[in-house]
Amino acid sequence: MNWEYLITIIAPPMQASFSGAWLYLVLLVIGGFIGVLTGFFGVGGGFLIVPLLNIVVGINYELAVGSSLSFILGTSFTGMMRQRSQGNVYLAAAGYIAAGSVIGSVLGDLAQEALLFSIAGGSRHVFTMWMHGLFLVVLAVTMIAVKASSRESAEQERTPMLLARGPRPMFSSEGNIQISIPLTFLIGLIIGVMTGLLGIGGGVLLVPILLGLFGLGHRTAVGTSLAIVVITSLSGIIKKGFSDIPKVSLPLTVLLIAGSIFGLQLGIMLLRRSGEKSFRRYFTYIIILAMALIAADLLGMIRSS
Repeated sequence: MNWEYLITIIAPPMQASFSGAWLYLVLLVIGGFIGVLTGFFGVGGGFLIVPLLNIVVGINYELAVGSSLSFILGTSFTGMMRQRSQGNVYLAAAGYIAAGSVIGSVLGDLAQEALLFSIAGGSRHVFTMWMHGLFLVVLAVTMIAVKASSRESAEQERTPMLLARGPRPMFSSEGNIQISIPLTFLIGLIIGVMTGLLGIGGGVLLVPILLGLFGLGHRTAVGTSLAIVVITSLSGIIKKGFSDIPKVSLPLTVLLIAGSIFGLQLGIMLLRRSGEKSFRRYFTYIIILAMALIAADLLGMIRSS
């Protein structure tokens, strides 16, 4: 067996801005912070961990995306099992969305390679600017969705936006409300593409979608989101494992998971003590923080071009 080749596959060079103990410390801190987000918001944290790994640590986007999915799988599975034991996972919605997201994650990974080699012409600088821009668009849409679902909840007592819309067949959401299966599958497909392309498990998009479009309560939305994130992340990792480009770092993943263990428990504890209004407000704050971080780095790259 070629051990040198095997090591290169599971632990490719990270080319980080830090080295030694400082690198380990930074990764542990990032993992702990994302663990809190996972437990509290039901998100894998990819929408923030991928930009953090790229901007703060200096890891290229391909490796950050793949390692993020590996990290998300570990933390989200733990959080999902905890939420499932509390009855917060709605299996019907999770199953139909996950079916679409599995296919979407494969398409998203192919789109990432096309973006790097065809659109960016192999230039890491151009590719990074494109990825920054895509993250900003996704996060802006997510913030709009959070506000829309908040108004829907306040004005119509959480009447789902997908109520009686879309082609048949239908399935029953909470309260025996009929939701279109093909439309639910399409939503999952879009989530999956974002997973494979950007390394987000989908929770940052799923939580507002489950709140506003499906009318789930915020605790059920968190648990259901985690279940979908687990399946979507696993399919994305499998696809990236067959890539010619190193896209997953096992040491990086382990360090992030180690830091997230304590953060996850803290996030779940905070969720129990939160109300829905504060839940939405804090979620919006996190998105704004991520957008500010990405926008600042993008502006710096544009100026240096």
